[in-house]
Amino acid sequence: MGTFSTPTRAHFQCRLPSGGSIGEAIQLSATEINTQYSGTRIDLRGPDGSGPYGRVLIDLESESPFASTGVLYFAAAGSDSLDGDLVSDTGHFEGRIRINYTANGVLRSEVIEITPDFSTAGNDAVTDELSLVSVARLQQRLNHLGFVDADGKALAVDGIIGPKTQSALRLFKGTLSSDIDQSPAAISPELDQTTLTWLNAVNAPRWVELVDPELPAAGLYVQNGGDFDILPGRNPANGNLRDGSVPQPERFGTSWAVDLIKAVGEATLSDGSDIGTFLVNGLSTRNGAGSATWHATHQAGMDIDINIPKHARNSSIVTPDSNTSRSDLNDGEKALFDLMQAFYENAPTVSPTNIGRFLLGSTAVVAAFNNANSVNLAVVDTAHTDHLHVDLVLGAGPT
Repeated sequence: MGTFSTPTRAHFQCRLPSGGSIGEAIQLSATEINTQYSGTRIDLRGPDGSGPYGRVLIDLESESPFASTGVLYFAAAGSDSLDGDLVSDTGHFEGRIRINYTANGVLRSEVIEITPDFSTAGNDAVTDELSLVSVARLQQRLNHLGFVDADGKALAVDGIIGPKTQSALRLFKGTLSSDIDQSPAAISPELDQTTLTWLNAVNAPRWVELVDPELPAAGLYVQNGGDFDILPGRNPANGNLRDGSVPQPERFGTSWAVDLIKAVGEATLSDGSDIGTFLVNGLSTRNGAGSATWHATHQAGMDIDINIPKHARNSSIVTPDSNTSRSDLNDGEKALFDLMQAFYENAPTVSPTNIGRFLLGSTAVVAAFNNANSVNLAVVDTAHTDHLHVDLVLGAGPT
């Protein structure tokens, strides 16, 4: 087993870049860690080379540097496929980690335990300071929340604000933007107070993957039931057919959008409506920015496209007016109306969001929905005759 030799003092402490929780550090069960000292950033691996389980940061430049305090900082790895993980399928390592080291020739051992979630206040909260430790807290928090860089990868927790950290921060800020058409790339990467408040909020957005609860069978795509289905991507090796072998690239988004889709799916199946299993055409790509290939406005994880069945795409009413109601619609239009109503009613109940806009081609459904709810959220758009576009916007504040 290797050892980690601290440059000074026999005193050793471990503090976590963003608290003592899953998003900030590790809990590793009876696993001993082998390290090699390589400067101010040291990746921790198991005796067999597995990992890394996390990274130790040594602050050499602040007003309270390691040379005078003996304090180290630890950032946990974002993986739940490592030995000793106590809880699977969380995307994060949870357990207890033991670090053996020598300090001034004395062999010592420390154990770090990691609990779920993250610190929302106090010394371990994210701040706008630019010190190595403060930036590391920011990087670790963005990693924990799932926000990735422009390449769709987790950030290296190195305490340095560079283009990758700025890209992930822009993506996070994009979810909070009041401009529903704004691209995250156009947003300043500065840490303003609103962003800091949300980074430290219990109900902060996560960047997650939408998973079909019942994956379609192999072969050409056929809706297979359940709460909802996801349109697969096109397979260039098979004439660009959606044969189920290529996943939908736009299957990522905020936890707010994903939770809403799940809630609507459960509600529309349980209430006996005619909506049935709806088909999700797309949200955002893994890095958000990749959605610009297909949709200019799908880059912040707050946009959802839902397929509109053919019998509901064309308006059955030539000139709908302020008196148009659901009862005036045909069966297909009524199902589309009900789906919009389900999104509208469920948004504020599952997340701090509201519906910011619906785009669709049916003038009749637009008129009926706006009249029924005394709003102007539904907008006729001839580019959306075959799919319903749903925009989410922040409603409630952080908690």
